[in-house]
Amino acid sequence: MNLNRIKTYCGEPIEVARAGHIYPVKLLEWDSFVKLASKFLMTSDLFLRRRLSLSENIKLFDFITINAIVSSEDGYSGLKEMEQLFSIVFRKEVKVGMRGKMSKQEVFFMVDKKGIIDRNNYEEVRKIIMEQNLLFDPVVAKNEKSQKIIDNAIERIRGDKPPMDIEAMVVIVSMFKKIDINEITYYQLRADFEMFSKIEQNRAIPIYRVNGAEIDLINLTQEMDIHKNPYGMDVLFRKRNDNEMLQNLKR
Repeated sequence: MNLNRIKTYCGEPIEVARAGHIYPVKLLEWDSFVKLASKFLMTSDLFLRRRLSLSENIKLFDFITINAIVSSEDGYSGLKEMEQLFSIVFRKEVKVGMRGKMSKQEVFFMVDKKGIIDRNNYEEVRKIIMEQNLLFDPVVAKNEKSQKIIDNAIERIRGDKPPMDIEAMVVIVSMFKKIDINEITYYQLRADFEMFSKIEQNRAIPIYRVNGAEIDLINLTQEMDIHKNPYGMDVLFRKRNDNEMLQNLKR
């Protein structure tokens, strides 16, 4: 039993030591969250080690915060955006701060004047945020050429799939249950949509069987597909013919 997933579906927070309680993102905040997440969450520690060959002394939090500073015209607006990102998931006021000597100042974030996010717990904070909101680490290759092959493969997979429309999912889920639009989270919407879709497919299977089709009922208790990376290496293996090449990229 994955207790964190159960808590997330029920809208309950998950606690990270020293930081506080992290909540799944509410649907009405999803657009704001996903724009910020694409800037600050989608760089992984694997990218730092495998592609940039950075030493273990440089932690992911160091890299993200330095990039936030240098990419801002005023050197500060990027950190303010990180404040906004953390405020959404902690549902508390989050403020950036600096500590240490002038030559070795270190960035940190205060959560509701009690918790702290810094280089020592950021990766755990990031892991929970990603899991609660069905985000996945990008596949990272060892070099630019291999990365381009993987990125092209992912683009082809995306091209084969129609984009998910949140409004359509809300309409479909609301046909099965009453939705509180102010409280429902993105995770709950995706989970409900997948489960209700499977239930409807099972209802249709007897009709297909009457007409001679050999179709098994969907096991509603198996792990939901929302927890599987839609652009992970296993999907690339399944979608592409050059599996041997992709296997080499994975090493």
